[in-house]
Amino acid sequence: MTQTIEQKSTLYDRDLNLWLEEAIAKKVLNLNFGTSL
Repeated sequence: MTQTIEQKSTLYDRDLNLWLEEAIAKKVLNLNFGTSL
């Protein structure tokens, strides 16, 4: 039982990290495009 919960939490953390990286990358791109334009 605890193992499955840990697996779910690690999967959730990984998804969250990927989402954060994507959001940060988009922000950086938007900032770069905003300044270049």
